Amino acid sequence: METSTEKAKGSCFAGAILARGLGLLIVRLAVGSIFIYHGAQKVFGAFGGMGMQKFAASAVAALHPPILPTMAWAWLSAGTEFFGGCLVLVGLITRLPALLLVINMLMALRLLHMTGTGFADPNIEFVLSLIAMNALLVLAGPGILSLDALLFRCGKWCFRASNKTS
Repeated sequence: METSTEKAKGSCFAGAILARGLGLLIVRLAVGSIFIYHGAQKVFGAFGGMGMQKFAASAVAALHPPILPTMAWAWLSAGTEFFGGCLVLVGLITRLPALLLVINMLMALRLLHMTGTGFADPNIEFVLSLIAMNALLVLAGPGILSLDALLFRCGKWCFRASNKTS
């Protein structure tokens, strides 16, 4: 029989898991929304954005390494922002898009926001915050309030390849 102390410890543990999941949900909603918005500006020209052609011609053309054509770099960057933001928002395979968004923002930090004198750009705090929030998602995962948790870790109600129906 469980004592009241054991019950309290169990409920505290469950509360901590829920609080962690809620905190990660808030981070995912913020980060996903930001990247969907900025990615849609580049990919679709939505929200007064420049669209893919202007994005490739302006920012990417001046900065891309010569390994790939300019338009390929533009699609990699903008696609990572938009589609990665969608995956992060709902919490589906969260760690991979969050890692790609960290890499994307590190490139933006290095190529766009750091000048010869260091951190002179007034928008650098925003970029560093996005890097930090995505790094949190890479390390901690999406939490229990995500599609990852629903599809892959929800117990007997989830489809699992090893489950056999008779």
